[in-house]
Amino acid sequence: MEENFDIFKPKKKIKGSKILIAPPTSKVFKHYDYKVSKWISETVEKIKKFTNKTTTTSSKTNSIEVQKESTCFKISQNWYGSGFIITVNFINGRVFQYNHDEVYDNTISHYEQLACWEHYGCYSSSKNIPTRAQPFVTEINLNKFKS
Repeated sequence: MEENFDIFKPKKKIKGSKILIAPPTSKVFKHYDYKVSKWISETVEKIKKFTNKTTTTSSKTNSIEVQKESTCFKISQNWYGSGFIITVNFINGRVFQYNHDEVYDNTISHYEQLACWEHYGCYSSSKNIPTRAQPFVTEINLNKFKS
Protein backbone atom coordinates (compact mmCIF):
# COMPACT_ATOMS: atom_id res chain seq x y z
CA MET A 1 0.00 0.00 0.00
CA GLU A 2 1.53 3.29 -1.08
CA GLU A 3 1.20 6.27 1.21
CA ASN A 4 -0.52 9.38 -0.11
CA PHE A 5 0.79 12.68 1.22
CA ASP A 6 -1.20 15.02 -1.03
CA ILE A 7 -3.19 16.40 1.89
CA PHE A 8 0.06 17.78 3.35
CA LYS A 9 1.07 19.66 0.23
CA PRO A 10 0.67 23.43 0.55
CA LYS A 11 -1.80 25.21 -1.70
CA LYS A 12 0.88 27.63 -2.84
CA LYS A 13 4.62 27.09 -3.14
CA ILE A 14 6.45 27.97 0.05
CA LYS A 15 9.86 29.60 -0.24
CA GLY A 16 12.75 28.46 1.92
CA SER A 17 15.78 26.22 1.79
CA LYS A 18 15.08 23.95 4.75
CA ILE A 19 12.32 21.80 6.13
CA LEU A 20 11.90 21.78 9.91
CA ILE A 21 11.12 18.41 11.48
CA ALA A 22 9.63 18.60 14.99
CA PRO A 23 9.31 15.16 16.59
CA PRO A 24 6.51 14.46 19.05
CA THR A 25 7.35 14.55 22.75
CA SER A 26 9.15 11.66 24.43
CA LYS A 27 5.88 10.58 26.03
CA VAL A 28 4.48 9.74 22.60
CA PHE A 29 7.54 7.66 21.76
CA LYS A 30 7.34 5.90 25.12
CA HIS A 31 3.64 5.14 24.63
CA TYR A 32 4.25 3.55 21.23
CA ASP A 33 7.59 1.99 22.27
CA TYR A 34 9.34 3.75 19.39
CA LYS A 35 12.82 5.30 19.14
CA VAL A 36 13.21 9.02 18.39
CA SER A 37 16.18 8.48 16.07
CA LYS A 38 14.27 5.86 14.07
CA TRP A 39 11.27 8.17 13.67
CA ILE A 40 13.50 11.04 12.52
CA SER A 41 15.39 8.92 9.97
CA GLU A 42 12.14 7.45 8.59
CA THR A 43 10.59 10.91 8.36
CA VAL A 44 13.63 12.34 6.56
CA GLU A 45 13.55 9.44 4.06
CA LYS A 46 9.85 10.08 3.34
CA ILE A 47 10.51 13.80 2.84
CA LYS A 48 13.39 13.07 0.43
CA LYS A 49 10.89 11.32 -1.87
CA PHE A 50 9.21 14.69 -2.49
CA THR A 51 11.93 17.34 -2.25
CA ASN A 52 15.66 17.91 -2.32
CA LYS A 53 15.55 20.55 0.44
CA THR A 54 17.70 19.95 3.49
CA THR A 55 16.02 19.03 6.74
CA THR A 56 16.73 20.27 10.23
CA THR A 57 15.39 18.72 13.41
CA SER A 58 14.02 20.68 16.32
CA SER A 59 13.23 19.25 19.71
CA LYS A 60 9.93 20.03 21.35
CA THR A 61 10.84 21.83 24.51
CA ASN A 62 8.90 23.93 26.92
CA SER A 63 9.13 27.61 26.20
CA ILE A 64 10.41 28.03 29.75
CA GLU A 65 13.92 26.79 30.40
CA VAL A 66 14.35 25.06 33.74
CA GLN A 67 17.71 25.43 35.45
CA LYS A 68 18.90 22.19 37.04
CA GLU A 69 22.10 21.62 39.04
CA SER A 70 23.88 18.28 39.19
CA THR A 71 27.16 16.65 40.17
CA CYS A 72 27.18 14.44 37.07
CA PHE A 73 26.50 14.60 33.35
CA LYS A 74 23.21 12.89 32.51
CA ILE A 75 20.83 12.47 29.61
CA SER A 76 17.54 10.78 30.31
CA GLN A 77 14.51 9.68 28.36
CA ASN A 78 12.34 10.98 31.22
CA TRP A 79 13.92 14.45 31.08
CA TYR A 80 13.44 14.89 27.33
CA GLY A 81 11.09 17.75 26.52
CA SER A 82 11.36 19.29 30.00
CA GLY A 83 13.46 22.27 28.90
CA PHE A 84 16.32 21.50 31.32
CA ILE A 85 19.44 23.65 31.19
CA ILE A 86 21.80 21.63 33.35
CA THR A 87 24.82 22.95 35.23
CA VAL A 88 27.22 20.19 36.26
CA ASN A 89 29.65 20.77 39.13
CA PHE A 90 32.20 17.94 38.97
CA ILE A 91 34.14 17.01 42.10
CA ASN A 92 37.38 18.22 40.42
CA GLY A 93 35.98 21.79 40.40
CA ARG A 94 35.21 22.01 36.67
CA VAL A 95 31.75 23.34 35.81
CA PHE A 96 29.82 22.69 32.60
CA GLN A 97 26.42 23.71 31.27
CA TYR A 98 24.25 22.15 28.57
CA ASN A 99 20.77 22.06 27.12
CA HIS A 100 19.61 18.52 27.87
CA ASP A 101 17.39 18.17 24.80
CA GLU A 102 20.06 19.48 22.41
CA VAL A 103 22.58 16.94 23.73
CA TYR A 104 19.89 14.24 23.64
CA ASP A 105 18.92 14.97 20.03
CA ASN A 106 22.53 14.94 18.86
CA THR A 107 23.76 11.88 20.77
CA ILE A 108 20.75 9.60 21.28
CA SER A 109 21.60 7.35 18.33
CA HIS A 110 24.68 6.23 20.26
CA TYR A 111 23.35 6.11 23.82
CA GLU A 112 20.12 4.25 23.06
CA GLN A 113 22.24 1.26 22.00
CA LEU A 114 23.97 0.98 25.39
CA ALA A 115 22.85 -1.50 28.05
CA CYS A 116 22.30 1.30 30.60
CA TRP A 117 19.83 2.96 28.23
CA GLU A 118 18.02 -0.31 27.64
CA HIS A 119 17.69 -0.94 31.40
CA TYR A 120 17.29 2.56 32.84
CA GLY A 121 16.50 4.92 29.96
CA CYS A 122 19.44 7.17 30.80
CA TYR A 123 23.20 7.59 30.67
CA SER A 124 25.33 9.38 33.26
CA SER A 125 28.96 10.13 34.01
CA SER A 126 30.23 11.47 37.33
CA LYS A 127 33.80 11.92 36.05
CA ASN A 128 33.58 13.99 32.86
CA ILE A 129 31.60 15.10 29.83
CA PRO A 130 31.57 12.23 27.28
CA THR A 131 33.38 12.92 24.01
CA ARG A 132 30.15 12.59 22.00
CA ALA A 133 28.46 15.28 24.07
CA GLN A 134 31.36 17.77 24.23
CA PRO A 135 30.41 19.74 21.08
CA PHE A 136 27.06 20.59 22.73
CA VAL A 137 28.35 21.44 26.22
CA THR A 138 29.97 24.67 27.44
CA GLU A 139 32.58 24.82 30.17
CA ILE A 140 32.04 27.67 32.61
CA ASN A 141 35.26 29.25 33.85
CA LEU A 142 34.48 30.42 37.38
CA ASN A 143 37.91 32.04 37.79
CA LYS A 144 36.96 34.93 35.53
CA PHE A 145 34.21 35.89 38.01
CA LYS A 146 36.53 35.96 41.05
CA SER A 147 38.33 39.18 41.94
